Amino acid sequence: MARPDTYCPLPWQHLATHPHGGVTTCCISDHTDGLNRARNFKGEYDEFLSLNNDTIEQHMNSDYYKEVRLQMLNNEMPKACMRCYNEEDNGIKSKRDHEKAIFPQNSFSWASGITREDGSIPMDIRFVELRLGNVCNVRCRTCNPASSSKWLDDYKDIVEKADFVNKGYLGLNFPDDFKWAEDDNFYDDLYNSAPNLDVLYINGGEPTLIKQHWTYLQKLVDSGRSKDITLWYNINCTMLPPIALELWPKFKEARICLSIDDLEDRNAFIRTSTDWNAVLRTIEKLKQHENELTLRITQTVSAYNYATLPEFFEWANSIGIEVDMNFVYDPDYLSPAVIPVKARELIHTEFRNKMGNDYKLGTLLSMFNNEEWNELKWEQFCRYNDLLDINDESDWRQTFSKLEGYINDSKHTSIY
Repeated sequence: MARPDTYCPLPWQHLATHPHGGVTTCCISDHTDGLNRARNFKGEYDEFLSLNNDTIEQHMNSDYYKEVRLQMLNNEMPKACMRCYNEEDNGIKSKRDHEKAIFPQNSFSWASGITREDGSIPMDIRFVELRLGNVCNVRCRTCNPASSSKWLDDYKDIVEKADFVNKGYLGLNFPDDFKWAEDDNFYDDLYNSAPNLDVLYINGGEPTLIKQHWTYLQKLVDSGRSKDITLWYNINCTMLPPIALELWPKFKEARICLSIDDLEDRNAFIRTSTDWNAVLRTIEKLKQHENELTLRITQTVSAYNYATLPEFFEWANSIGIEVDMNFVYDPDYLSPAVIPVKARELIHTEFRNKMGNDYKLGTLLSMFNNEEWNELKWEQFCRYNDLLDINDESDWRQTFSKLEGYINDSKHTSIY
């Protein structure tokens, strides 16, 4: 489909890191085609760059980044960016559309003017996404060892018993690939590479556990830069270091997103090792600073919590915090789409009865009302959780009894 342009400002101003030290042009670019690389003497991409070994400028002016920029300036579509182009072709507002609206000053003509003949640019990063390694105190069932250090031993056990579980994560070098996030040299490099930073997004692992990043934030505060920076966080809400409430209010805006997936025992099941009382204590502390912080709940919507969403939304409304939904796509056997169709129909009937005019109802129905059922994926969901239940001495059917009840009521029995 012809389009006016293929330009996106992110390859010029954006650093998107991944827990293992890789970098992509943005968080949703294809991680197979989009992971930052350099060419060999044959002109082939064969060397993956890593923040453990390479500077930020080496990443931002890598062979790959330079090629992406030149493709966009020539109205070509980089392969790693096809998700946005495909969404636009289907009438969906893409991340590219979103970023162009946020940074209107960084137009095509601006990018063309600062881009050298070889595709390289001067260092002036405006938008940074830091996924600070995999150090974490929680092992979420929807996660993996690349994003949580709590996962590694159990993951090794699971992949030996379930051939459908992604074994690729075990090709990473634990813990060495993840050490960049605790390296003072990286934060010095970042400070110098982003002198006019506008947006800083920090995630993990669990970022509050990374001591070095607090030193970087303190440096931004001490230099006066923080007053011009919008700060976004995702935290698992199990802890809140005192330094957080000292530093966060000193930024232009601090938007703190709380990763909570369900209530009480169900949340502790999905986000293994989470203490619900600790979550409530963290929320109470944060709400004491609501005039200085913007609080949101980021809920990962999966097959686990799909049947109990209205109850969760009601609780969030009672404490005055809006919920943003993220949907599990990978692994696909944890998506709400694995729930048998007739059970989903019963769940959606309850959604309509309890959610009324909540805008989230339309999103849920549009995504999962007509989604076809894949019996194999349901079998994989059951197998995956049966194996983890052995390790955790838990019972997913008992914990999510409402989901199991819908399945039984719809005449589908669990397949083991």
